[in-house]
Amino acid sequence: MLMHSSSITAGAKHDNDALTVIMLGGAGGRLQGGRALDYTGKPDRQLCRLLMPLMHKLDVRPKTFGYAKMMVEEV
Repeated sequence: MLMHSSSITAGAKHDNDALTVIMLGGAGGRLQGGRALDYTGKPDRQLCRLLMPLMHKLDVRPKTFGYAKMMVEEV
């Protein structure tokens, strides 16, 4: 499982409202591929909420991560 992202969407504006995250690989069958998930405009979107289920798929199970207390369930 590989993840690629940037900390900023548009460097000239210092905009981080619509970060693109690219996931490659299936984590040994634990990660479903072939999807595009769009969280634009959702109030509870947090990158650390995406990282939590990815850690769970690797058998690392924190109850919180960063400022997130819940995971993105669709991952």
